[in-house]
Amino acid sequence: MKKHNIVVLALVAIIFVVVFLPTLLSWISARKDFDNNFTHFTKGNISSIDVSQDFRSPTIFTVTDKSNCDAFFDAIKRQEPYTPNHPKYNQKMSFSITLRKGDPIQIIVSTMEGRDFAYCDYVRSTGTHTSYFGTFKSKELYRWLINNKVTEQVAASDR
Repeated sequence: MKKHNIVVLALVAIIFVVVFLPTLLSWISARKDFDNNFTHFTKGNISSIDVSQDFRSPTIFTVTDKSNCDAFFDAIKRQEPYTPNHPKYNQKMSFSITLRKGDPIQIIVSTMEGRDFAYCDYVRSTGTHTSYFGTFKSKELYRWLINNKVTEQVAASDR
Protein backbone atom coordinates (compact mmCIF):
# COMPACT_ATOMS: atom_id res chain seq x y z
CA MET A 1 0.00 0.00 0.00
CA LYS A 2 1.28 3.46 -0.84
CA LYS A 3 2.24 5.84 1.93
CA HIS A 4 -0.40 8.34 0.76
CA ASN A 5 -3.18 5.71 1.08
CA ILE A 6 -2.01 4.75 4.56
CA VAL A 7 -2.09 8.40 5.66
CA VAL A 8 -5.62 8.83 4.28
CA LEU A 9 -6.83 5.66 6.01
CA ALA A 10 -5.21 6.77 9.27
CA LEU A 11 -6.94 10.17 9.05
CA VAL A 12 -10.30 8.54 8.36
CA ALA A 13 -9.80 6.20 11.34
CA ILE A 14 -8.86 9.12 13.60
CA ILE A 15 -11.90 11.14 12.51
CA PHE A 16 -14.13 8.11 13.11
CA VAL A 17 -12.73 7.47 16.59
CA VAL A 18 -12.62 11.14 17.64
CA VAL A 19 -15.85 12.46 16.10
CA PHE A 20 -18.31 9.83 14.95
CA LEU A 21 -17.87 7.09 17.56
CA PRO A 22 -18.35 9.31 20.66
CA THR A 23 -21.42 10.89 19.05
CA LEU A 24 -22.88 7.48 18.29
CA LEU A 25 -22.15 6.16 21.78
CA SER A 26 -23.65 9.28 23.33
CA TRP A 27 -26.84 8.89 21.28
CA ILE A 28 -27.12 5.18 22.14
CA SER A 29 -26.69 5.96 25.84
CA ALA A 30 -29.25 8.79 25.69
CA ARG A 31 -31.69 6.54 23.81
CA LYS A 32 -31.32 3.80 26.43
CA ASP A 33 -31.90 6.31 29.25
CA PHE A 34 -34.93 7.72 27.41
CA ASP A 35 -36.45 4.27 26.83
CA ASN A 36 -35.90 3.24 30.47
CA ASN A 37 -37.42 6.48 31.76
CA PHE A 38 -40.34 6.37 29.32
CA THR A 39 -41.74 3.37 31.22
CA HIS A 40 -42.53 5.84 34.04
CA PHE A 41 -44.56 8.10 31.70
CA THR A 42 -47.97 6.87 32.85
CA LYS A 43 -51.31 8.38 33.73
CA GLY A 44 -51.20 9.61 37.32
CA ASN A 45 -47.39 9.84 37.40
CA ILE A 46 -47.17 13.41 36.05
CA SER A 47 -46.59 15.95 38.82
CA SER A 48 -46.20 19.03 36.59
CA ILE A 49 -45.84 20.22 33.01
CA ASP A 50 -43.65 23.26 32.30
CA VAL A 51 -43.96 25.06 28.97
CA SER A 52 -41.25 27.37 27.61
CA GLN A 53 -39.99 28.75 24.29
CA ASP A 54 -37.11 26.28 24.45
CA PHE A 55 -35.53 24.21 27.19
CA ARG A 56 -33.08 27.02 28.11
CA SER A 57 -35.78 29.70 28.42
CA PRO A 58 -37.78 30.61 31.51
CA THR A 59 -41.05 28.75 32.08
CA ILE A 60 -44.09 30.52 30.58
CA PHE A 61 -46.85 28.23 31.78
CA THR A 62 -47.04 25.44 34.38
CA VAL A 63 -49.74 22.82 34.88
CA THR A 64 -49.92 21.08 38.27
CA ASP A 65 -53.61 20.13 38.44
CA LYS A 66 -53.82 16.31 38.43
CA SER A 67 -56.90 16.11 36.19
CA ASN A 68 -55.31 18.49 33.67
CA CYS A 69 -52.04 16.50 33.75
CA ASP A 70 -54.05 13.31 33.15
CA ALA A 71 -55.88 14.98 30.24
CA PHE A 72 -52.48 15.95 28.80
CA PHE A 73 -51.30 12.33 29.12
CA ASP A 74 -54.47 11.06 27.41
CA ALA A 75 -53.93 13.54 24.57
CA ILE A 76 -50.29 12.45 24.14
CA LYS A 77 -51.29 8.78 24.05
CA ARG A 78 -53.84 9.44 21.27
CA GLN A 79 -51.12 10.10 18.75
CA GLU A 80 -50.72 9.36 15.07
CA PRO A 81 -47.53 8.61 13.17
CA TYR A 82 -45.91 11.69 11.65
CA THR A 83 -42.90 12.05 9.42
CA PRO A 84 -41.90 15.70 8.94
CA ASN A 85 -41.21 16.80 5.37
CA HIS A 86 -39.91 20.38 5.56
CA PRO A 87 -42.84 21.62 7.66
CA LYS A 88 -43.52 25.32 8.14
CA TYR A 89 -44.37 25.56 11.82
CA ASN A 90 -45.81 28.85 12.99
CA GLN A 91 -45.30 28.20 16.70
CA LYS A 92 -42.88 26.00 18.61
CA MET A 93 -42.76 25.35 22.34
CA SER A 94 -40.92 23.04 24.71
CA PHE A 95 -42.65 20.86 27.30
CA SER A 96 -40.79 19.45 30.28
CA ILE A 97 -42.97 16.86 32.01
CA THR A 98 -41.92 16.23 35.60
CA LEU A 99 -42.78 12.73 36.73
CA ARG A 100 -43.42 11.63 40.31
CA LYS A 101 -41.02 8.75 39.60
CA GLY A 102 -38.35 9.01 36.92
CA ASP A 103 -36.58 11.79 35.04
CA PRO A 104 -38.53 14.46 33.15
CA ILE A 105 -39.87 13.66 29.70
CA GLN A 106 -39.20 16.41 27.16
CA ILE A 107 -41.32 17.11 24.11
CA ILE A 108 -41.02 19.83 21.48
CA VAL A 109 -44.55 20.74 20.35
CA SER A 110 -45.21 22.72 17.17
CA THR A 111 -48.30 23.97 15.38
CA MET A 112 -48.96 24.88 11.76
CA GLU A 113 -51.38 27.52 10.56
CA GLY A 114 -54.65 26.03 9.33
CA ARG A 115 -53.94 22.58 10.80
CA ASP A 116 -55.64 21.25 13.92
CA PHE A 117 -52.74 19.08 15.04
CA ALA A 118 -49.87 19.38 17.48
CA TYR A 119 -46.67 18.10 15.83
CA CYS A 120 -44.34 16.65 18.41
CA ASP A 121 -40.80 15.36 18.94
CA TYR A 122 -39.75 13.30 21.94
CA VAL A 123 -36.34 14.72 22.88
CA ARG A 124 -33.66 14.82 25.55
CA SER A 125 -32.13 18.28 25.80
CA THR A 126 -28.94 18.76 27.79
CA GLY A 127 -27.68 22.30 27.53
CA THR A 128 -26.34 22.70 24.01
CA HIS A 129 -27.28 19.26 22.67
CA THR A 130 -30.71 17.84 21.83
CA SER A 131 -31.28 14.17 20.94
CA TYR A 132 -34.46 13.32 19.03
CA PHE A 133 -36.23 10.01 19.74
CA GLY A 134 -39.44 10.05 17.73
CA THR A 135 -42.11 12.18 16.13
CA PHE A 136 -45.90 12.08 16.21
CA LYS A 137 -48.92 14.30 15.73
CA SER A 138 -51.99 14.58 17.91
CA LYS A 139 -55.31 16.30 17.31
CA GLU A 140 -56.21 15.79 20.99
CA LEU A 141 -53.02 17.49 22.16
CA TYR A 142 -53.79 20.42 19.86
CA ARG A 143 -57.22 20.70 21.53
CA TRP A 144 -55.53 20.53 24.95
CA LEU A 145 -53.21 23.40 23.92
CA ILE A 146 -56.18 25.52 22.80
CA ASN A 147 -58.38 24.69 25.82
CA ASN A 148 -55.57 25.64 28.21
CA LYS A 149 -54.65 28.75 26.20
CA VAL A 150 -51.05 27.52 25.97
CA THR A 151 -50.56 28.79 22.41
CA GLU A 152 -51.85 32.23 23.43
CA GLN A 153 -49.48 32.42 26.41
CA VAL A 154 -46.50 31.32 24.34
CA ALA A 155 -47.37 33.89 21.65
CA ALA A 156 -47.71 36.61 24.31
CA SER A 157 -44.25 35.76 25.65
CA ASP A 158 -42.80 36.44 22.17
CA ARG A 159 -43.80 40.09 22.41
